[in-house]
Amino acid sequence: MKRKNIVFMTTLMLVLMMVGSIDTGVAQTTPVTSDTQSMVVDGSTTVQPIASKAAEVFMTYFPGYTITVKGTGSGTGIASLIAGTCDIAMASRSIKSSEITSLETAGGSSVEHILAADGIGIIVHPDNPLTGLTMDELHDIFNGSISNWNEVGDGSHSGEITVVNRETTSGTYGFFKDTVLDDDTFREDAQIVEKNSNGAVHDAVASIPSAIGYVGLGYIDDEVQNMELDGVAASTATVADETYSIARNLYFYTNGTPAEDSFAALFIQFIMSPIGQAIVEGEKFVPVAEVGLIPGNGFSGSIVVDGSTTVQPIVSKSAEIFMGMYDGFTITVKGTGSGTGIASLIAGTCDIAMASRSIKSSEITSLETAGGSSVEHILAADGIGIIVHPDNPLTGLTMDELHDIFNGSISNWNEVGDGSHSGEITVVNRETTSGTYGFFKDTVLDDDTFREDAQIVEKNSNGAVHDAVASIPSAIGYVGLGYIDDDVQNMELDGVAASSATVADETYSIARNLFFYTNGTPAEDSLAALFIQFIMSPIGQAIVEGEKFVAVAEVGLIPTIPEEGTTTTKTDTETDTDTGLETIDVSNIPGFTPYFLVAIASITVGGLMFRKRSLK
Repeated sequence: MKRKNIVFMTTLMLVLMMVGSIDTGVAQTTPVTSDTQSMVVDGSTTVQPIASKAAEVFMTYFPGYTITVKGTGSGTGIASLIAGTCDIAMASRSIKSSEITSLETAGGSSVEHILAADGIGIIVHPDNPLTGLTMDELHDIFNGSISNWNEVGDGSHSGEITVVNRETTSGTYGFFKDTVLDDDTFREDAQIVEKNSNGAVHDAVASIPSAIGYVGLGYIDDEVQNMELDGVAASTATVADETYSIARNLYFYTNGTPAEDSFAALFIQFIMSPIGQAIVEGEKFVPVAEVGLIPGNGFSGSIVVDGSTTVQPIVSKSAEIFMGMYDGFTITVKGTGSGTGIASLIAGTCDIAMASRSIKSSEITSLETAGGSSVEHILAADGIGIIVHPDNPLTGLTMDELHDIFNGSISNWNEVGDGSHSGEITVVNRETTSGTYGFFKDTVLDDDTFREDAQIVEKNSNGAVHDAVASIPSAIGYVGLGYIDDDVQNMELDGVAASSATVADETYSIARNLFFYTNGTPAEDSLAALFIQFIMSPIGQAIVEGEKFVAVAEVGLIPTIPEEGTTTTKTDTETDTDTGLETIDVSNIPGFTPYFLVAIASITVGGLMFRKRSLK
């Protein structure tokens, strides 16, 4: 199981992120400032609302970072990327071949990232009685063949048409020209708005009764009339179902593939995450990836998650952060063992069962008998570590020795290793309802049985095994990765110790997946579905790594939840009337204390967005 990894180390004032990388032969983005926690995003005013809102939310929950968003037009943003004065260029049209050449001449390369889809809406003054145009009429208005409103529709509306156009550096201008005018040219008397922005076109059309213009979906509101085009008005729905004819993708461009731990890569990852795509949808654009929730207040709902104590640390931390970001949701997490959790799911007393082993056929039958069906969700991978007391001089065992210790064939420490260590072996075992027990038995003992005198810990948990082994010098036991620490010794097995790295590269032999089980597929907008989505998101998978397990999907950053009473969601936004520069003041955001993440060895390079495969 190859996997991407990011290693986070916390210091008092700085987050230093280190990650192994594979040379792809592609230039890496270099931040334009000496402060690696600052970044400039420049370009399209169509894309600007998405980037600005995403920056606001990102900086709220990752307050060690500063993002400056400039709305200057697609061409200007790409020129800034070529000149090295921004880290990310926003564009509402594809990069031109001439721009690619300029970037390559400067020693770089263009990498495209599709963030969203958009429609270019045709807008007129709200007092205009017409409700729609044909594509031919639209073409003729903008090329000058039609100059009076009585030449379109039923001819009842009269008056000279004022065409409001964009500057040539605008991506919206370029896409509109290619799509509507094709090889034709704009009429010479078109009014060019002074400021190169969708907002300026909107304001001009809203104030001029005879005007017509074109803007991105995010700029269509009640102050203008959204004209139908061949009977279909621009909307997120008509762009998504491809019934509206002037639709396009919206882009970020970077100079080379951003380094995996770079700010640019993390911000792009954030926009492509369920939170970022919810922002896309909230700004009236069309998402191109899974949509989640935008953090905030006013939510309601509760669920119970019950089961495996191995999975419990992941879920408890995820629930804590989830409830901090989405005020109003309540998630109760119970660590009772995999079998007990699945029994609770069957009985209908929990919404999600946590399990450290696959559901049994008998449990599936019981759920079906109760009128349900089991649906499996793989959250993470784990290794079962073999632990002994820290004073034990032995450092490892073979798989055969481990088998014989747990089935009772070996009962003294002098029967393993070089025989120099002596003493009766105390085997610490789990209860039979434990998923870790079941997986260990199947993997290590196969068809054999545990020794009868094995000490069963009173509480069915990994933590109880850990504590027993840490307190009994003669003891040996087995626990999930998240419970291995300095209080016990992590024994090598056939020369390899359990760790997130050895599970990820498949060199450790007792490895498994960790699961959620639900009764049927949760409704798309249910809290259960949203919580599972959250754990599978880059934030959730960062929590997986932070709890010493192995992620199975893309890994990001763990947020810092603002303390109650702080004003981290409030931003001061100003737009420079000459340049369209938007700056966000984050001076009131508290310092960032990131969560520790554990390094994973093997890396798969497959672009910024990828999925890791599960254990087979």
